[in-house]
Amino acid sequence: MPTMSHKPFPWSTVTLLVMTVLVVASIFWRQGSLDKAQDDLPANISKLVAEQVDSDLQENLPRLISEELKRSLPQQPSSPYPDFDSAQKMVLLPLVKGFESWTPKGVVQPDKAKTVLMVEGGDVARAYLYIRARVGEQPLTQWESVYAKIDNVGGHLFRPLSLPVPSGTESRLLYAVNSVPYLPSEPYSENRKPVLADWSPSFREGAKIRFDVFISSLRPATLDEVALYYECAPQSASCRISVESSE
Repeated sequence: MPTMSHKPFPWSTVTLLVMTVLVVASIFWRQGSLDKAQDDLPANISKLVAEQVDSDLQENLPRLISEELKRSLPQQPSSPYPDFDSAQKMVLLPLVKGFESWTPKGVVQPDKAKTVLMVEGGDVARAYLYIRARVGEQPLTQWESVYAKIDNVGGHLFRPLSLPVPSGTESRLLYAVNSVPYLPSEPYSENRKPVLADWSPSFREGAKIRFDVFISSLRPATLDEVALYYECAPQSASCRISVESSE
């Protein structure tokens, strides 16, 4: 009876089979994880976007509200008279009112001109000189001019460079005291080039300020109003300018 021979078991084949199963199982496991990640992707993206939007909204919310208010609220047109409007909020110091002023035969007569002495207490931050003048019931013409000086600096006020003011039946002039355009001599002509006076150094603590004004005109004219508008410096909130005498 023939003898049966036993062949060795192919362990290498078993090992290969086991490895193959493990690889296939790994692939299926990875595929399952990938599918789950793909399923979660929209939710994760939405979460990230929501978090970013929330962060941006918190950061930009004040600006967005401000812009929306500007769009929704009625806009006030800017004033054509910014300096005049600003002056109305300052302290008013009347200097001359309802005064007949002119230069008969081209001569300045004492009773037709005004000299005002002012005393300053404290520091002034800003100031304007405001004038209303007329000949009869009409504004000044090229033949008339307002002559004004502070501490002997000034001349014929140059009307074309007056700061904008509301129109009226008389001539209305407004000048910041640190930039006053004037002609130093006659004749008054709006074709001439003015020079600038800076009166602001006169407005200092304890100063006495001399102000001279009249209308250069061969016809009777009137200074309806001459006034100083001023604002105190922040460090001198209680400043005050007063009229010491008026001649």
